[in-house]
Formats: sequence, C-alpha cells, structure tokens
Amino acid sequence: MKLYHIVTTIAVSTAFTLQLYAQNPESAKIELDAKKVDVAKETIEKVIANPKHALKSKAWYYRGLIYKAIADDRTETFIKLDPNPIEKAQESFKKAMELEPLKKGFYKEAAKDLEDLYDPAMNFAISCYQRKDFMGAMKGFWAAHNIKPSEMQPLAYATQFAFENKDDVMYEQGLTRLTNTPMSKYDEFNKVQTKEESKFKKSSFWQQLAFFTRDTKKDAKKTEEICKAALKDYPEDKTIQSILLEMYGKSGNYDAALEAAEKQTKTNPKDLKAWQNLGIVYEKLGKEDKALETYKKCVELDPNNADANYSLGAFHFNKGAVIMKVVNDMDMPTYNKKGKAEEIKAGVFFKEAMPYFEKINSIKPNDMKTLGVLSQIYNALGMKDKKEKVSQQMKDLDKDK
Repeated sequence: MKLYHIVTTIAVSTAFTLQLYAQNPESAKIELDAKKVDVAKETIEKVIANPKHALKSKAWYYRGLIYKAIADDRTETFIKLDPNPIEKAQESFKKAMELEPLKKGFYKEAAKDLEDLYDPAMNFAISCYQRKDFMGAMKGFWAAHNIKPSEMQPLAYATQFAFENKDDVMYEQGLTRLTNTPMSKYDEFNKVQTKEESKFKKSSFWQQLAFFTRDTKKDAKKTEEICKAALKDYPEDKTIQSILLEMYGKSGNYDAALEAAEKQTKTNPKDLKAWQNLGIVYEKLGKEDKALETYKKCVELDPNNADANYSLGAFHFNKGAVIMKVVNDMDMPTYNKKGKAEEIKAGVFFKEAMPYFEKINSIKPNDMKTLGVLSQIYNALGMKDKKEKVSQQMKDLDKDK
C-alpha cells in the first residue's frame, strides 16, 4: 500500500512537470512549427500570462510569429482564430524589441518580422473581405498601409471600408492621406491597372473629403479650405467648385462667391448648375438684371430641363409674390386706394412665370410643388378653368397617396 502511494505521488509529480514544460515559449514554437497554430496560440497566451516569461523577449517574439501565422494562413483553417492578428503580431514584435535594450537576443529577428507583416496583413484583409467581415478587412488594410505607407492600394481599400463601417475617424484620416498623396503615385499605380474601374482617381477622394467635412462634420470653414486645396489640383472640377460656392454663400461672402461662380461658368460653360449658381449669386448681390440674363441662359442651354425652367420661373413668380404679400397686408382703405394697381403689377410677373411652370408640369406632371405654384398663378390671373383643372389634379394625387 505504501508503494502504491509512492507511485501515485511520483505520477502526479511527473504530470505537473510536463504541464510546466507545456507552458514554456519553446513548446509554443514547437506547436507552431508542427502547424498546430490553434494549440500554439493557446499555449503562448498562457506563457505570456506567467510573470516568469512575460519579461522574456523570446516569449513575445514567438507570440508575434504565431499571430503572424494566423494572419498569413492561406488554408482558411486558422485565420478566424483572432479578429485582429496583425495588431497582436505588431504588439508582440515591438515588445520583444523593447525587452532587448542592447539590441541583442531576439531584437533583430523581431525587427525583421515586424517589417515583413505587409503580406500577412493583406492576406488577412482579403480573407475578411471574402467572408464579408468588413470590419476585419478595414483593420487589415489599414495595418498593411501603416506597414508600407508608400502602397496606395491598402490605404484606398481601408478608407472605403471605414466608410462602410461608419468609422468617421479612420475615413477622414484615409481621405486626408489619399489627397496628400502625390499625383505621381496615382500615375504609377494606375499605369499597371488593366481595368478602368481598378484605377484610383485623386479628384474623387477630394470630392469625398469635401462632402464628408460639409455633411458629417458640418465644418464650413474647413470645407472651404479643402475645396481651395482641391482646386489647385483640379481647377475645373465642377463638383468642388459648387461646394466652394455653397460655402461662400453660407458665410455670406458673396463677393468671393461671385468670383467663384464666374470662374465656374468660364471653366464649364455648358454646365447648367454653374449658370444657376451664378444667377443665385447675382440675386444675392441685388444685381437682378444680371440674374435674369443668367437664368435665361440656363433655359437656352437646356430648354427641357425642369431646373432651368424653375430658376427663371421662380425669379418672376417671387417678384409677384412679394407684391401680393404687401397687398394682402393692406387695410381696406389702403387697398381701395392702390390695391388693384399693385395686383396688376403682380399679375405681370405671374404671367411671365406661367410658361416656365407649365413647361415644368409637362416634364414632371405629378409634382405637387409645381401644381401648387400654378394654382396660385391661375388664381391671381383669374384663369378659373385652368385653376380648377390643376386643383382637381392635386386632389387626385392626394387620393392616390
């Protein structure tokens, strides 16, 4: 019985010794070399949790190798073991270097493997994308870009996935870096692309950054700065020109807006939106003759365009509406004295506006806003039949809702 107890004690002791051995850095490396990456990962985390090994560069270096292997797994067997293996590999290699202040031991190996993480990062990102793990794809491409900042592809893809994941911070950082990238880099990348859709357009990134700053950050001043910088690269970009003009308008800087609008029509003389913008600026500056001339130009450019007809029609209608507001606010003695004369003046403007809104109605026959304006015009001009027809059309549309 005593021998039995002695043997049992020895067996327990041996098992304990093996357990300790299994938590050494070397055991994790053995598992890694044997392609048992999942076991190696579990082992190395236990090793790092042990204070005895947590201060050894070897343990951290092996940990880096294991997470590098996870990211670089081409068999799809182990790549799902961690949501961000590149980050942990980087953390591990840096820790291994930090624990070698004299740059001995595993310092050089860790430094080399840290630099060699680009391909594993790209592999991990692509694998995540194929599995529709867009968060993982974003992190992988962003890591790849930070490893090789000169490579445009991972930066562009990371920025795209940042947008998809609503990561505003990374999205803005990505767009800022892309717009700061020299044109030569775009030319270099696009030169080897066989498909047009695979090419990167710097102008597109400028536009995205301007839209983001305007719509998401709601920073008019910053948006203005971005537009000015973008126009140095693309002076004829009508999207950027329009956004800059809008920012000038919001800040009330109409002199700058006029300069920008006039430049926009010169660089894009057939751009209807550019001429509409110029007309709006002329109105803001009180240059009504110029505004009218510009709105007529819009209709000449595209007679069948609803927006062009609206600009000119609204110009006349608003003048009539201002007069009618004054008339409606008159007391009876004042109206009896000059109300009718003012209504006649308003009627002149409504008559000028009528053909343009009728044209819009023929282009967009069920637009309630247009029908509402026509109803007011017909009523002011005493055109009962036309007013009744439009009113019935509006009622029918309401029933269909």
